[in-house]
Amino acid sequence: MHPKTRILAALVAATATAVGVLPGSAAPATAADVCDGLTAPVYDTVNPRTSAQLLTSWEGESINATSRYGFSEERGVLGYASTGKDSDAVAIYRMYNDKSVDFMWVTEDELTENEANGYTKMAVVNFYAAAEAGSCTVPIHRLTSGSHTRTASAAEVAPLEAGGWKDEGVVFHLARAATAARPTPTASPTPTTSVSPSASAKPSTAPAPTTTATATQEADTTFGLAVIPDTQAETNNAANTPFLNRVKWLADQKTSLDLAYVLHTGDMTNWGWLDAGQLARARAAMDVLADAGLPFSVAVGNHDTAVVGWDGITGSSGYGGSAYMYNPECPVKLGVDQCKSWLLVRNTDAFNKTFPVSEIKNLGGTFESDRIDNNWTTFSRNDTKWLVLTLELDPRDEVVDWAEQVVKAHPDHNVILQTHHYLSGSGAISSSNDGYGANSGKYIYDRIVSKYSNVKLVFSGHTGGFTKRTDTNDGNTVVAFLGNDLGGPTNNPVRVLSVDTKTGRVVSTVYNPIKNDVVATTSDTISIIRG
Repeated sequence: MHPKTRILAALVAATATAVGVLPGSAAPATAADVCDGLTAPVYDTVNPRTSAQLLTSWEGESINATSRYGFSEERGVLGYASTGKDSDAVAIYRMYNDKSVDFMWVTEDELTENEANGYTKMAVVNFYAAAEAGSCTVPIHRLTSGSHTRTASAAEVAPLEAGGWKDEGVVFHLARAATAARPTPTASPTPTTSVSPSASAKPSTAPAPTTTATATQEADTTFGLAVIPDTQAETNNAANTPFLNRVKWLADQKTSLDLAYVLHTGDMTNWGWLDAGQLARARAAMDVLADAGLPFSVAVGNHDTAVVGWDGITGSSGYGGSAYMYNPECPVKLGVDQCKSWLLVRNTDAFNKTFPVSEIKNLGGTFESDRIDNNWTTFSRNDTKWLVLTLELDPRDEVVDWAEQVVKAHPDHNVILQTHHYLSGSGAISSSNDGYGANSGKYIYDRIVSKYSNVKLVFSGHTGGFTKRTDTNDGNTVVAFLGNDLGGPTNNPVRVLSVDTKTGRVVSTVYNPIKNDVVATTSDTISIIRG
């Protein structure tokens, strides 16, 4: 059924002595060249009834497949891969054949050929393997038996051949797995979008993000962060389904992702101050996180303030614009003197009634005693201390003065800064104050981010899509992430980060819980302040 695997030239040349690989002349690359970044374990389980095999870099999916889908033959860790692409990585895709109930892992150049054989490409890249062999890697072979395929290390080929499997050659290389077997898994929550179990059911169609430690790390060196982008279009809909699905997924995955904190970068509502239902839906969604014991912080976006309004609600005068200062009803509701955008953007009364300061967990302080707009909180993980600093949109001078003092007073904390507008849609640090704010993202960068080495991560929304940038100042690397996606019935992305407090590696995965789909994955390294 499956023709002999076409091996990439670099793999062929580098693995001349491997079983099933054609000879070549190139010497193996060094471990440092090949295995840098290959730290995500690829778990291997088999369903003995159907002969289907599952490879996944998400331990939670492996556990669920074992407990719910009949993949009871646990084969440990096949090897180590990467969840993010670099110049030395080969993308490995997951394919599935409904007729034979069979999975296959293929390189990009095999997709068309195997689609013709009845396989369907599932979601996006499953993981990234080494582009060339090295002393730290193991060649991964594909074997076939009737209508089924099996992926195995070189050491497993001979036993499988003795059982009637045919070796089709090397497909890719992984970093060598530890010899110790995987510990017996504990119960893990299942995403809300998982398929219903049945005798022939397949596991979820895309790997969910993971913070599971690798075999070379201590078990407690990583923790997770989640960042929710603009949800204004979601709370504007009475069903609010995407928002609720997203937070329920985060609550369900609290343990498997080892979530320490959840951020929302603003525009939680469209114009909730005029439409109480939007704020009520926003509160109901965030209550799911609160009920799960997850601390969170919400930034105030322009759509969460009185600077934005609309006429499509009961009692409106019928004005058709969204800049509320021009709405004829503004002087009636708020008074003539207040109908200026640079004043309306600081009117967050309704938002603060919905999310009062008194309910913020681990609150360190606020700029104004009774307002959530500018606040800082703290948490600790793995002998490291973290400070989450949330700032208003395009902050005022006095707010930035206050924020600088907070950062300066906590040199032993790793600082996470969030504000609604910091990066532009292109990923540049924005120099705009939106025409009605006070200061830009560039001002925040100049006053705080570039000056203090304890600032590590910055999050914002407001514009563009999903992107990131890194800036290094006096040896301190800061990673800034932009997330702005207005969602929809089948689209509710959330950014999930795994932070390794030992190595400083930060893996970011944009994940869509409704589609059970990994949208994008990136990896960076920051320095971590310990003690």
